[in-house]
Amino acid sequence: MLRRTRALLGVATLMVASTVLTVGCGGDGDEESTALSSEVQELVDDYTQTWNDNDGDAFLALVTDDYRFVSLVEDQDAEATAADISAGQISWTIGQVGDGIMTGDGPYYYGSIVNEFVGPEDDDRVAGVSTFVVLDDGGVLKIAQHAYTGQYGS
Repeated sequence: MLRRTRALLGVATLMVASTVLTVGCGGDGDEESTALSSEVQELVDDYTQTWNDNDGDAFLALVTDDYRFVSLVEDQDAEATAADISAGQISWTIGQVGDGIMTGDGPYYYGSIVNEFVGPEDDDRVAGVSTFVVLDDGGVLKIAQHAYTGQYGS
């Protein structure tokens, strides 16, 4: 299991690196220009915590009305995602691995993070990459889209 987790983290790291090369090309090329801003990092942390806490109401406060969660197996709106979160559909603890990356200077920001999901058993771990579209909505940052690429279970 540990070998598979390391392999998944390696793949996820490569995916993030390619995202940096793809989306970071528009910046000035310095390393700091691809780091998540403190405001976007705080939003992503709060967003992730709503999933870990099964708090669909708090989740809805952090996303736009037209929010979409997109993956290889799902494409759903904010209400459906909040219902899944509140119902405890996510039995894994989600955590960010390493630093995230971002591009954009508003009103849209694009950020990616590597996630590690820890299941009910500590050695039950999978990894994936979450990419977010963040919108400045009247001075308040909100997540407009969350695209997840990675495994869903062991």
